[in-house]
Amino acid sequence: MGTDADASTALPAHLRPLVTLCYQTGARLGEAKGILWAQVDLQNRRIALMEGQTKSGRARVLPLSTELVAMLEPLPKDAWWYAFSARNLRKEWTKATKKTDCKRLLFQDLRRSAVRNMMRAGVQQAVAMKISGHSTPHIFQRYNITDEFDLHEAVKKVEEHKS
Repeated sequence: MGTDADASTALPAHLRPLVTLCYQTGARLGEAKGILWAQVDLQNRRIALMEGQTKSGRARVLPLSTELVAMLEPLPKDAWWYAFSARNLRKEWTKATKKTDCKRLLFQDLRRSAVRNMMRAGVQQAVAMKISGHSTPHIFQRYNITDEFDLHEAVKKVEEHKS
C-alpha cells in the first residue's frame, strides 16, 4: 500500500506546495487555501495566519521547511494573490490516491500525518499543537494516531533505558 508522501508526488506540480504545507504543518485545507503571498515570509521561513483566518479565530504562525521554501521560491508572487493553488484539487487527489494504491487516503489524513510525524520526531506536544492549530489536548490526541510501529519503538526505548 502506498503512503501519503507517494500520493503527494503523484499530484500535478501546482498542487504539491499546498499538500506539502498541510502534510508538514497540519494546516487545515481552508486555512491553506486562503493564504496570500503577503502572509508568506520565505526569508524567515514562516507564514502568518491572521485572526479570523483560522478555525479558532486566533492568529498563528506556520513554520516552513527547507523543502517547502524551495517549492515556493520560484513561484510568481503578488502580495494579493493566493500563495497556494487548489485548482482541481479534489479530482487530482482522487487520481493520485488511486494511482499510488492509497484509495482510502483522505486529504484530512494529512493533518493526522503531520501530528503523528511531529510527535514521532520528539516535538513537544504544546509546540505541535501551536503549529497544527489544535486548541485542546483531547482533540490533538485524536489526531495522534498510534500504530504497531509506535509499539515496537516503545519496547526499543525501554530496552535502551535498561541498558
